[in-house]
Amino acid sequence: MTYTTRPQRAALPAALLLLVLAGCTSEPSDTAGTPDPAQTAEDPGGPGADDDAGGEREPGAPGEGLPEGIAALIGVDVADWAEHLAGVHGVNWTESGVEITTSEGTGRLRWQTETREGEGGLRLSAEAFTDSDGRATEINCTATDVPDFPAGQWEFLADCVTAAGVEGVERRAAEVWVTDAFASLGATDRTSRDTTVIGGAEITASRSADTASVVITAP
Repeated sequence: MTYTTRPQRAALPAALLLLVLAGCTSEPSDTAGTPDPAQTAEDPGGPGADDDAGGEREPGAPGEGLPEGIAALIGVDVADWAEHLAGVHGVNWTESGVEITTSEGTGRLRWQTETREGEGGLRLSAEAFTDSDGRATEINCTATDVPDFPAGQWEFLADCVTAAGVEGVERRAAEVWVTDAFASLGATDRTSRDTTVIGGAEITASRSADTASVVITAP
């Protein structure tokens, strides 16, 4: 007959404990440091192409609020620009920051005047577009029924540029360029254009028959 002594019965749990400890201290399996395949395929766990530090960008943060490929005009206060053109040139605003839908979607605001008729039948109008945060993206001014001799149209179009306050646009340089550009474009039935960059503004002058306009965007 075989007897099991008390010391031997007490040693059994200790042996099991040693086996458990040995399993815990063994080398980790290869899967311990390997990303889960499902996570790697669907969510890598870090910032992605559409993430900013792992989360969504705050509304109005740099790079937000504007469709891809459209840059803001730095330094422009559209309300001040509109007030200046109304006070000096008499163009009354029919839309002030009205949300519109474009091919890029919603979120753009439009500022637009009614057409003002001046001396000799000259008609003036202006409009601007901003994003939903009020950053200007485009400014347009147009003079129609332009007479053969300057009668305020070039002054209006030059003021449209300089009154916008775009960063880096020196007033005298803009006035000279606009005046010279339209003088060289002349009056033909075909549309002719000239473009330059002054400071933070790309200015395009165009003329077709009796219509002349300037468009200001970011370079």
